[in-house]
Amino acid sequence: MKNKKTIGIALWFSFFIYLGILIYLVFFAESLGRGGSWAQTTDVSLNVNLVPFNEIKRFVSFLGDTTYGSMAMLNLAGNVVLFMPMGFLIPCVFRKSGFLQTVVLSCILSFVIECVQLYTKLGSFDVDDIILNTIGAIIGFLLFVILRPLK
Repeated sequence: MKNKKTIGIALWFSFFIYLGILIYLVFFAESLGRGGSWAQTTDVSLNVNLVPFNEIKRFVSFLGDTTYGSMAMLNLAGNVVLFMPMGFLIPCVFRKSGFLQTVVLSCILSFVIECVQLYTKLGSFDVDDIILNTIGAIIGFLLFVILRPLK
């Protein structure tokens, strides 16, 4: 019984550490172009993409480019990888969470992050980021399902 409690505490601790890292990377990591200026532009429309797959297509077209290829890969893979722990940790921490709850919670968190980025101008609102983040959470959940029998 004590071992289960210790594991539960460790999982919650891991979840909060992950959320802290996520917040840092999304809003404050200067190496990712964050934290520099609160006023990137006064035209809010320049900081919004509401067309699904618009930016994903644009970044995919840059993948072979020597100048922008690494930036495109960082954006595409980074958004997916950043939310993989979410898909893994939600069902660990919230024991009754299944696939649908995990995907919905991850999507909501991603939406909130995008709204905060738009409001603070520390990034932009991009529906494609929500799509990529949700894909990452789905991959994380699949890893949880694959690794669950190993516990």
